[in-house]
Amino acid sequence: MWIPLVVVIAVLATLVIAPVAVSARLRQQRAMITDVVDPARLRATDVTSFLAEEMFAIGMRTASGIPNADPRYTGPLRSERRGALALDSLLRYSNADALERFAQYREASTRWHDDVESMTPSPNAAVLDTARVDGDTALMAARHLVELLEQSANSVRIDVRRWERVDVLLPVALVPLALLACVLIVRAGRRTVHLAVVADRDRRALAAVMDQKSAFMRGISHDLQNPIGAALGNVDLMLEGITKPEEQREALLRVRRLTRRASDTVASLLAVAKSETGDIRLATTAIDLCALARAAVDDRSFTSVTREQTVELHAESECRAVGDAARVRHIVDNLLSNANKYAPRGGRIRVRVGYRMREARRWSTLTVEDSGPGIPPEWRERVFEEYARVPASRDLAPGFGIGLAVSRRVARMMGGDVTVEPNDGAANGQPRLGGARVTLWLALTPEP
Repeated sequence: MWIPLVVVIAVLATLVIAPVAVSARLRQQRAMITDVVDPARLRATDVTSFLAEEMFAIGMRTASGIPNADPRYTGPLRSERRGALALDSLLRYSNADALERFAQYREASTRWHDDVESMTPSPNAAVLDTARVDGDTALMAARHLVELLEQSANSVRIDVRRWERVDVLLPVALVPLALLACVLIVRAGRRTVHLAVVADRDRRALAAVMDQKSAFMRGISHDLQNPIGAALGNVDLMLEGITKPEEQREALLRVRRLTRRASDTVASLLAVAKSETGDIRLATTAIDLCALARAAVDDRSFTSVTREQTVELHAESECRAVGDAARVRHIVDNLLSNANKYAPRGGRIRVRVGYRMREARRWSTLTVEDSGPGIPPEWRERVFEEYARVPASRDLAPGFGIGLAVSRRVARMMGGDVTVEPNDGAANGQPRLGGARVTLWLALTPEP
């Protein structure tokens, strides 16, 4: 597995580095010609020409007795010195031979100019011979420098042409490497995908076996806690004498309903677990969602009273829906349980039952809204994942984060849905409470 990867990395590195290196070398050589060698050669040629003019002017001065201030000498002298200064800057980027030739020229040129400055209008033969020798030496050194720079320019141009050929042939030479890299990448990718599929299949199988027991146990614990807690609350009211004698029968009936629902919850959760295998069966019947909502709010009245919460129920006289009544009641209990847990002490809970339009279709809906911390926009879908909880809510109430996940799964099995809606603006003319706003959607008629 590692060998193809190493080969691919080496090939890709070659494909990237080789063209860049060749282009960089070409730019360097071309810059050497245009910025150093050619300008230096021109400057050296000019210096040689000015030096020859100076020697001619000195020869004329010696023959005619013209003073040292002769412009035919001083003009080329200034130009030579400017050229030599520029040449000195350029040759710093050249080779050692060029610097050596330039040093020879500077030394001979200095002696030549010293000889000229020491001349009188009528110098003797010895002085003239010395000046002539130094001048010829300086001129010869300047000419050799020009020749050396010409050779250097030709050598760099040959090098440039060689690298240009490499630049042209390099893509052709790299095509087989690119094809090899593609083949290796495809083979490695297929191998990786195959291994990933096998690993994912094995992981899913192992996760299904390992998590089946723990997932169902957590789900059962979570969903049993709600009706059993409400039943215990009603028992506490009777034991503490808060419930009046004429109300005790109703309280006992309520406890019986809650304990029966706890038993139904176990069966429902086990049925949901079978949904992925297709073994679950739903009892599709007509449901009075308004009556179901009233009963659910009434059964949880103890929890609302102990937390001093105000529960508002807005329901029509009748609201027909289609689904499994036991599982719909389970969903409504989950939504009310969450509202009780996250609404603060003394907070408000609003339950609204009615009809709404969604995707050009009329639905029967039950919306539970609270005045708690709410659900951030980025978490409105994630809360339906099993064991997912909003970080800020973990310190407010215990739980495993499966209530909404189970509720949505069951609702969709019945042809409906459970959604978290934005909690801003107003609903039916009433301002939002500011917390979570969860809606159960149920079909009005059975799906064909």
